[in-house]
Amino acid sequence: MRTQARSSAPKSRTGCGTWFEANDSSGFILSCGPDINSLYFKNDLEAQYFDQWSHISRSFLGGYSSSKLWAVFMPQITRQDPVLRDAAIAIGAMSRAMSISCAGGHVEKTLHHTNAVDHYCKALRLQAQTSLESLDMQSLMLGSILFICFEAFRSNPKAALQHIARGTPLLQQLFTHDRSSSHIRKIAPDPWELLHEISRVYVYLGVQTQTVMSGRLDSSQSAIRTLAQDLQTKGCNVERVDANFDYFLNPRREIDLDCFPDSFSTLAEASEHWTLTERKIQKYFPQVMASMPSLIKLKDTFQDVDSFFDQLERQAEMDIFVRRAHHYLESWYRPFKPLCFSASRNHSSNPDLYHQTTYLHLQYLELYVFILFPKQGNYNTVNALTPTFRQMNGLCEQLAKSCRRELGADEGVFSMQSTVLWRLMFIAMNCRDADTRNEAIRIMDKYPHRDGIWNNHAFLAIAEQNRKLEVENAKEGSEHEQWRRLCWRVFRFEDAGTRVVFRSMRKTDSWSLVEEIADLEQVERDGWKNARWERVPLHTKHLMLQWGRTTGMEAFRDPSRLSTGCVSLNIT
Repeated sequence: MRTQARSSAPKSRTGCGTWFEANDSSGFILSCGPDINSLYFKNDLEAQYFDQWSHISRSFLGGYSSSKLWAVFMPQITRQDPVLRDAAIAIGAMSRAMSISCAGGHVEKTLHHTNAVDHYCKALRLQAQTSLESLDMQSLMLGSILFICFEAFRSNPKAALQHIARGTPLLQQLFTHDRSSSHIRKIAPDPWELLHEISRVYVYLGVQTQTVMSGRLDSSQSAIRTLAQDLQTKGCNVERVDANFDYFLNPRREIDLDCFPDSFSTLAEASEHWTLTERKIQKYFPQVMASMPSLIKLKDTFQDVDSFFDQLERQAEMDIFVRRAHHYLESWYRPFKPLCFSASRNHSSNPDLYHQTTYLHLQYLELYVFILFPKQGNYNTVNALTPTFRQMNGLCEQLAKSCRRELGADEGVFSMQSTVLWRLMFIAMNCRDADTRNEAIRIMDKYPHRDGIWNNHAFLAIAEQNRKLEVENAKEGSEHEQWRRLCWRVFRFEDAGTRVVFRSMRKTDSWSLVEEIADLEQVERDGWKNARWERVPLHTKHLMLQWGRTTGMEAFRDPSRLSTGCVSLNIT
């Protein structure tokens, strides 16, 4: 099933604008001004496509977050710039084509699909023909994001990955160039807010490429790892990149995290404090990871992993990290609770505030779970998180239900940022209560999301296979032993997201590591409950044990370390 943004769009305003002017000799004279659309569009259909794009962008491309990139900046900027305008028209036309597909037609056979591809190719040509001297960094970076959006929107992750691989270095070069300050000033009179939003998008996309490989796991690597190697080869100053990301990802004004208000007066204030709180916790990661190399001496036996988790939990540095992180999180949550209660109480009168506040609450719970990664091998610790997982399920369903009602998106939604998909997937894989895991799967199935290059049906297929694994695993050993076996699980998407690799401990004569693959095109065609899994030999040992989420700045620096929410452990 293809997901779509809401198919209806505001009507295009064509024809001349009219107004009346007073005159000495007669009462009123009818005057006609130029049609504003004629300045930018060749015909009414192009204007309608652009209106469709603007509607999609404002309604949900930014997900549940308070991002201004899609709701404010993109609809304004894309009209003026020829490259961005054609890319936007292409997305609007593709939305019309996919609306017909959801009604039972064929996307590729529609005029809208043909027009979408034509405008997309035109935008690519215009950008390629621009001379180096006249390159506009704003157009270049936003154009790259729109190209990614177009390909992800039409379910072509391979091309989307290629655009991510080309677009991400643009931001890196902007931050490392000898004249970076001059280039940044040219982006906008006050470039901070726009670059803040652009940085957030590229970080989010960079995270997704850690799970989606362009080729096979044994012959390719993630776009982020390739980028990190390219930066080192070119002798780029990594500290300078970090400093610039810090500047554009952190709140603009200075905030004292040792002095929180009694309650946040606005969502903007809560968001600023949240961003800095999250970044403050992330700053501890390099210190935490300094103690990891001595623990990463794994072979391929259960005893090796068992020993790793025991040592990880006993590390003094890990205990300090958990206590500090909890302190910052609780300091933020206390003034957030009154705002959260108020937004929930006034849900009907201000749904946007409710959505954004609820999503911020969900981010808090997610980070609360993640910072316990040093204790991820402890069954009792993970089991105690069940109430938190239930609360996350509830928030995810509230958001998804409201989105469906307000967008009329019964077939599902597509976004480029900030959905509930990854959170539900994590609960479906890791919660120790079967009913709560099944509830997460039910929500994923009932409210389908496509999140950038992540796809709902792919996650559901993995969750269903994991459900069968849980039944088999529960037949032997204590709860602690069962959980330690499950800690071997890992999944990665190969061939640009068309194939999934799922690795786990399975019982044959003894418990051993098994690898299975599934064709996700078959899954999309036949349904996630009918996925055909094939057991294959272990084709690489370089997979990672995972806990929590994958998001944040460190993904741009060294993905072999703890990448701002992903405990990455190479098995050699």
